[in-house]
Amino acid sequence: MQPEQARLSVSVTKLAEQPEQAMSQVDDVINKVLRRLEGAQIPPQQISAGHISLGPQYRYDDGQRHLLGFQASRDLSILVRVAEVGHWLGRLAEAGVTEIAAPQYLTLDDQALRDELYGLALADALTRAEALLPEGQTLGPVMEISELGGGGAPRAAMRESLDAGGRYVSGPVTEQVRLTVKVALN
Repeated sequence: MQPEQARLSVSVTKLAEQPEQAMSQVDDVINKVLRRLEGAQIPPQQISAGHISLGPQYRYDDGQRHLLGFQASRDLSILVRVAEVGHWLGRLAEAGVTEIAAPQYLTLDDQALRDELYGLALADALTRAEALLPEGQTLGPVMEISELGGGGAPRAAMRESLDAGGRYVSGPVTEQVRLTVKVALN
């Protein structure tokens, strides 16, 4: 399945003499990014300007601790179309973000895909159970079904590649569903 969207995760980190200065510098960059996103009509529900941190930074010389200043950091996550990944990576770098993580590629209808995979996993489990039956016994009703590794697990593999033309091209998105099925024996 080819992905339709990508989540771009970026952060801005600044070091300054005073905490307020560090936060102000970070806010300046984040606000610049938010204005660009607003200008491009990216819906607010596709933007998460979440995690903020602030704290002192030290250097240690010969066992002595020296205050370097205060470091502020803020994370931002944006959901964009796959075709726009390269454009937004460039725009975000130009705006002054200090770290850009690898894009996470997504499909629009994840739940429908997961529902289909659950059905296939259940059919596979029952086929395997049939093959393991002792002679003369049959499968009874399904007693319990549980997903291994918990529900809503992230995709097993996501990657992107750069083709010769310089466009960002995502690889296929894969989903994996693993079930434990308990079946009564007749």
